[in-house]
Amino acid sequence: METGEVGNFEEYCECLGISWVKRLLSPFVCPCQTISVNGDCWSILTSCRIKQTDIQLTVGQECTWLTFDGRKIRTSVDLEDGRLTLRQLDPPHINITREFTSNTMVMTLEVHNVKARRIYKKQDNTTSRWSRTLLFLSFCLSTASVAWYWKQLRLAWL
Repeated sequence: METGEVGNFEEYCECLGISWVKRLLSPFVCPCQTISVNGDCWSILTSCRIKQTDIQLTVGQECTWLTFDGRKIRTSVDLEDGRLTLRQLDPPHINITREFTSNTMVMTLEVHNVKARRIYKKQDNTTSRWSRTLLFLSFCLSTASVAWYWKQLRLAWL
């Protein structure tokens, strides 16, 4: 799922004590989440062009994981009415709730009565952002290679 709409995320990051530089760059980081479920076990892979995290969760159990900004946290995991909720057990107490529909996932993040949300849109599995990026880069390199080769041929004819 690719990030769509984002709301109040900078204020949320400020409450967590995330540095000004990281908060400044956060609008340009468009994470993609790949979620798989096997019974009560959930795997959430969050990735962007510079970093990725992989969280393994089991509903009803406590787990420890590393956040995208590098904090190690303990959370409890609940699944109620189609909502996956992670509650951070150590201060600051954060709640992360993921609500799913057929085409979207709304992730609500809450700390110190400050709420932020990200809306993720389901993407076509055949054309992920990474494959589009790689396709574009290979096109650029191919074009540059052809231009260089053509220039070499023209010089050889002179």
